[in-house]
Amino acid sequence: MKKLIVLMVVMCVALPAGAALVNTTFEPNSAGEGTWDTGHEWGDADAGAGNNDPDPASMVKWLNNTSYQQVVGGGEAYSGTACGRLTGSGTSEKYAKLDFADGGNTGEYLVTWYQKTAIRVDSGNRYSYFMIMDDSAKKAARIQVNPGNGNIEIYDGSGFTTIMAAVADTWYEFEMTLDYSTKKFDIKAREAGSTDDWSTALNQDFYDADSASLDRVYGYGRSDSIYGYFDDIKIVPEPATMVLLSLGSLLVLKRRRS
Repeated sequence: MKKLIVLMVVMCVALPAGAALVNTTFEPNSAGEGTWDTGHEWGDADAGAGNNDPDPASMVKWLNNTSYQQVVGGGEAYSGTACGRLTGSGTSEKYAKLDFADGGNTGEYLVTWYQKTAIRVDSGNRYSYFMIMDDSAKKAARIQVNPGNGNIEIYDGSGFTTIMAAVADTWYEFEMTLDYSTKKFDIKAREAGSTDDWSTALNQDFYDADSASLDRVYGYGRSDSIYGYFDDIKIVPEPATMVLLSLGSLLVLKRRRS
């Protein structure tokens, strides 16, 4: 038992650096698999494992709606040489989605990403949004960058909570902590690359109180009047969650050895 405890502590100390559930940079991965060139869709087969996730085999690649979701370069990315871009069709929304094949991710998670909304036509619904769901489509959080009304906001299905002001064609960075035990999240936002204080919205209720686990990540473009851009999307278990995950794995290992 003492050996098990020591091994668990070692694993918990070692895990944080490489434990991301998602690490999508839209660049070629470290093995050189997949080159994200202008015109690729987020889930293109010829992009290989280019979503840069540590273990691409453990999850489904970004699902796309044909030409509405592309990886683009040409200086449009926040960092590196490429980012993801979405737009809708008419007044409808289109999305890119990442499902975790090994769902049921409960506990506490840190979600970070960069997002901007560019107005193509000054009419209609001029926003893009980022959303976390479980595998039954119950939502935990939906965050909108909405230059149409000038706000970055949380939408909970019935109303809005403003985090800060939003300007078109401007990158913003986000940090969100979700806790599936309390069904609450904290989020902070600011203009990307700035040294400004973070704007925060704390202790927010989940969109759906019965959202059970972190199983899906969505990016949405609301209509064809905008482009929604996303870059450097990362999801990392918080330390307490990682301890539980490590302990569970070690107990399974111990049973197999018994």
